[in-house]
This record gives sequence, C-alpha cells and structure tokens, in this order.
Amino acid sequence: MNLSETAIYQRLHVLAAEDRQARVLLVHVDHVFDEARDIARTMVRFLPEYTLHDDTHLVAVVDLMGRLLPEKTLAALQPLELTALILAAGLHDVGMTPTEEEAQELRSAEDTAAPTARQIEYRRFRAKHPDIVRRAETLAAAGRARESEEVNGYLLAEFLRITHGERADRVIRERFRADCQYGDVNFTDQLAAVCRSHTEGITALEALPVYDLVRPGGEFCNWRFVAVLLRLADVLDFDAKRTPAALFRHLGVRTPVSVREWRKHQQVKAWDIRPGRVAFRADCEDPIIQETVSGFLTMIEDELRLARSVVAAMHDPRAPEMHTRYWLELPADVDSSQVGPAMGPDGPVFRFLPVRFRLDHDAITQILMGLALYGHRSLFLRELLQNAVDACRHRVAAGDRDYEPSVAVRLAQDEEGQPILQVEDNGMGMSLMIVERYFARIGQSYYRSPDFRAEALANPSFRPISQFGIGVLSAFMAGDRLRVQTRYAGAGAKPLSIEVADQGALFWFRTGDRADPGTVLSVRLSQSVAALFPVTARPNEEPLNDLERLSRAIQDLAPHVEIPIWCEVGGKHLKIDGSFSLREFYTDPVL
Repeated sequence: MNLSETAIYQRLHVLAAEDRQARVLLVHVDHVFDEARDIARTMVRFLPEYTLHDDTHLVAVVDLMGRLLPEKTLAALQPLELTALILAAGLHDVGMTPTEEEAQELRSAEDTAAPTARQIEYRRFRAKHPDIVRRAETLAAAGRARESEEVNGYLLAEFLRITHGERADRVIRERFRADCQYGDVNFTDQLAAVCRSHTEGITALEALPVYDLVRPGGEFCNWRFVAVLLRLADVLDFDAKRTPAALFRHLGVRTPVSVREWRKHQQVKAWDIRPGRVAFRADCEDPIIQETVSGFLTMIEDELRLARSVVAAMHDPRAPEMHTRYWLELPADVDSSQVGPAMGPDGPVFRFLPVRFRLDHDAITQILMGLALYGHRSLFLRELLQNAVDACRHRVAAGDRDYEPSVAVRLAQDEEGQPILQVEDNGMGMSLMIVERYFARIGQSYYRSPDFRAEALANPSFRPISQFGIGVLSAFMAGDRLRVQTRYAGAGAKPLSIEVADQGALFWFRTGDRADPGTVLSVRLSQSVAALFPVTARPNEEPLNDLERLSRAIQDLAPHVEIPIWCEVGGKHLKIDGSFSLREFYTDPVL
C-alpha cells in the first residue's frame, strides 16, 4: 500500500483542495514522510535482527489509524490533526536509527576518558548486562573478533530500542522544525512529545494537550488523541509482511528473542481491524510461538484498555463536544479464536493446553514446613527414580503376567548437542487424564487419588514409594527443559509427547511415537554430571568417570529397589541391583 491510498491521507487531500494552509501541510507531509522512509531503510545496519520497521511499517501504521477511526470521527478531524497522525506514524521510530557518528560514539563509550552524557548512559546500560559484556570480552580474547562484535552489536541494538522514544523526540526537534509549521504556529514540540510517548506510560499520554489552539476561528488540535491512535496502530501492525521469510533466512537471525519475534509475526495469516473489531488468524508451527502470539495479543488488549481509559477521560470545558468528536469504537478484547496449531496431514501439528504446573497450596505448605525436602540438587534423580519404580510396580499390580520391570538412566545429548539426563521405565505409563490432572498439579499424587482408587485393575497391595507428587518439578533443580514420551498400558491408549520449558511454563502435547507402554523423561542439564553428583572416589580408587559417578549416585539414592536399574553413558552400561559391581560393564541395554 502507498501512503496516498490511506484513508487519513486521502481525507487531508480533500481538505487541501479547499484550504490553502492545508495544502501547505500536505507538502510538508510528503517531504517529511519521504525523508522518514529513507531513514527507516538504514535501520538494518544497527538492528539487523529486529522485525522490520521500514517504510512498509510506517505506511501500515497510517493505514491502521484510518481503519480504527469511525467515518464520523475521521470526517471531524482538522487538517493539523490529520497531518499529525501521518507525521507521527512516519517519525515515531526515527530514534532507532542513529547516524554513523552517533553509533561510533556509543561503541567507544568504554574507551573514552571524558565520556559524553550519552556515553555515560550507555555505560550504565552495559553494566546492567555483565554476562553479555563478559561473553563479548571472552570471545575477543579468544581471537573470535567477529563473534565478539556480534554480541556487542546486540547490546547496542537493545540500547537503541529501549531509548528510541527519547532519541526520536530529540531528532524531530533538531531536524524537522522547519516542516512543523501551520500558519503562525510551530508544532514541533507537540509532535516530538507524541512520538516519545509511544514508548512511555499513561502519564505521558495524559500530559499531552487535548485543546491546543492552532488557528484563528477556534481550530484546535487534540494531541492526546493523536498519541492514542499512534500507540494502537503501532502495536496492531502484526503480520508476516514485517518478517518476510526470505529476509529472515538471509539475515541469519540467531538470538532467541529475535527468533521468537520474527517467527511470531510469520505465523499471522490474516487479520481484521475496524471499529469495534480486532481479530487475528495465526497458524502456529510451534507451541512456543503460539504462546508468544497469544502473549502479544494480550499486550494488544492492554493497549486497547489504556486507549479506552484515556479517551474516556478526555474533556475540556472549552470543547464540550470532545467525546462525540473523538469517538473511538474499540473492542473489549482481541478475537483470537483462530489462533492455534497449524494443520498437518493428520490434523493439528500439536495439541496445546492452557495448563501450567500448579501448586496445591496445602500440600506444598505441609511439605515445606514438615521437613527439609532437598539437601542437594542430586536428589532430583531420587524423585524421578521413585516415579519410575512406582510406574513399574503399578504395572505388576495390574496383573501383566509376562511383564518384566526395568528402569534405565542415561546420559546423552539432545539435537542441539546439549547434555540431557534420561530416566526411562517400562511401567504403566500415563494417559492424557493422568497428565492433565496429576502430572501438571504439583502436590497431588495420582496413586492417592479417587481416579486411581476407582481403577478396576488397582491392586490393594500396591504401595507407592513416591510421597508428594512433586518429582517432575524437582527436575528443574538440575535443568531448564523437560521432555516426556509416554504411553499408557491400557487398551487403546495413544502415545503422548510432552514438553515443558521451565517450572512455571505452559506445556504442550503432540502425538508421540513410543511403541510400548512406559515413560522416558529427559531433562536438559544446566550443570555438569560432576557438579550434580559430587560423588568422591573411594580410597585407592581412580577418579570416577561420568558412568561410574552416575552409577554410584543411583546406588546411593536407590539402595533397596528390587527392580533392576540400568545406567548408560557413552555406549557403556552398568546394571545396578543387589549384585552391583562398579567395574562390571554390560554391552546390551535392557530398554
């Protein structure tokens, strides 16, 4: 879309045909917007991994402003108000593109003996991110200059992003004052304040005038209304055009935040924005992206609430028609009914449930007040082993005559090369009901639930060893991601694949590929085996390798378990049972 095709520009064009001063405004609009587009096209030099804020975004903001305006409200806007809307859309992100001199000033902030105010501000920003700064220094010391520059570039881009409202204010005052003239009134300061306010809170909006006289005859400009529309339209520009797939691949976007932002926009397939309605359709390939999209739509709803509040509070005794003149019909929420998983040949590519790990308050309080539950991080493995053993005992109690229980603990790597610890059992497995009601509800045990007692196959002699139903949560003492493959032993049960990003995260389901009953739980470790299992060698014994260390930890944590536990590291296996020998190696795993 071109600027000339937007409803707001066309309305200004109509007024310019009848009003000489409006024609002058139109000339300034064309000049400033062209210059703003040229500036926006250079943004990729400093923010290469951010979603596009180029001229397409600037025109889209003007278009969305027009879509939000009821016809009667658009018709009531004065020439300067229409001009202000277009210029605010064009200049609100101008602060994200510094000149080469300004960028070099920031890059040299750490090496300057007499730093400028801007350099001091950047130094303080870098001091708040010591890990990233340290990473850049480590890479530079290792001779990896290009990677070090990329890390420093990320910090510079973040600084520009969070301060771009303040810089836009300054750039507009310094560079565009001559173009901000309407008759005898110069509106540079008001336009600068509007552009700055889109990065600030409600106080900045409420400070903007609603009755700023600009022309003889009683014509005024409602700058607060302009700022409200700018904020809404800016956040509503949310579709794949801002993140074209070809450019995404070409730029090689790598940082996790940027990847999520680009992919979030790429999932949006359609939208509907008009008075009284805001709706999006997103076909999500990944559950994390669906959650990110949903979170962004929640942020849009927050902006809608803020806009309704600000518009409702606009009044001035000199303009009693304020409410009707600046009427906005804003929906109470965003229609997200068509945001969900993409469809594959067999249906949705994943199943997403709005479920988080939830704490049973009374149970957790009793646990934490009754004893010191964990003495060391290694005890997470005890919890996972208890769950695995209980699953095996449950299957025995269910009467499977040919069943031979077994548990395996493995140290391996995931597809990204990160270390993972797996605990696998060939026990009863979990059904979808068990996962939803008990796996996700920390502090409640399935084995003490009415659902388990109602099981026809439940054996009264079965006594679980896990006590609290918190074993899965304990995994996050050692890692930052949890994956589960499980299949219930009941007739007709389907395998489930479950992923959890952290202990407070939403988790999601896919159809799994496990062929046999049982469960394998994989924890991506955030520490080494030596740090997690500080087992020392015995007198006259060589230092322990990972297999020996992990096996010794298992023996200490589960010394009296009748079910054999296999330990596997690097293709070698140890069987841990009553006849366990630390130096007894096996070549064939049982699972």
